[in-house]
Amino acid sequence: MYERILRCWLHVVAGVAAPHDEQGMTTAELLGNAALAILALVGIWAAIRGVGTQVTDFIKSSLPGS
Repeated sequence: MYERILRCWLHVVAGVAAPHDEQGMTTAELLGNAALAILALVGIWAAIRGVGTQVTDFIKSSLPGS
């Protein structure tokens, strides 16, 4: 009895752990990746914008006659 339950359990676990045969990406995966890419671009843009103002302020203060 226990052997049968164990075999059944191992079959279930093996079925869950087995990789599925996926041919490509689904629409949800593509949309998720696009959203992450846009978020990354916005973050990079914000960082560059913040650093850019600091750099321009530094250059302006370093110029003679300022």
